[in-house]
Amino acid sequence: MFLEHAEVTEGKIEKQVEKYDLQGKLDNSLCICTELSRDGHCFDEMPFVYVLVTDIEVEKDPLESLAFSLEALAETSSKWFRLCNDALRKKLMEIGGVRKRYVNCRDFDSLLKNL
Repeated sequence: MFLEHAEVTEGKIEKQVEKYDLQGKLDNSLCICTELSRDGHCFDEMPFVYVLVTDIEVEKDPLESLAFSLEALAETSSKWFRLCNDALRKKLMEIGGVRKRYVNCRDFDSLLKNL
């Protein structure tokens, strides 16, 4: 929605992504689960994945990435999608100690089935 309602620039994308506190969201989620389960060690032996879900199309493999890049050359708006994806991936990678996935909302159910 950010891309639809803003005069987009690369700087504005970076500034918007910096506002996202992904580590804080993870910490809060873990805290809530720990409180609800009343088990302070509920995640000690349990593998989990941090999933960042977006409505932006996300590349899945090299061929799709190439197609996306070619499409980006043809359409200016695609450039903003690519920059948003790159910035969000970079922000997500700042979180350590947990497996991470970045997925388009249309692919979320499939991701959950395959985790």
